Amino acid sequence: MQNRFVDDPRDAVHTADALVADVMQRLAATFADREQELEGQWNRGEYRRPAPGTAALLFVLQPPAGHLTRRRSG
Repeated sequence: MQNRFVDDPRDAVHTADALVADVMQRLAATFADREQELEGQWNRGEYRRPAPGTAALLFVLQPPAGHLTRRRSG
């Protein structure tokens, strides 16, 4: 993308903007899915330990490793 910036900065910025928007949408969807999963576990009584602390909640809400992989544009 850096090389494209020299040749066509407007297009490179547009492509970068689209990439950032895509990543943000994926993150939002991942967090929403994980939130629903966690709430479902609590509602079904599957989470029997005392209420989790902040560290446990952050761990549960982390996206799986490799969820955000670097995309190469053609």
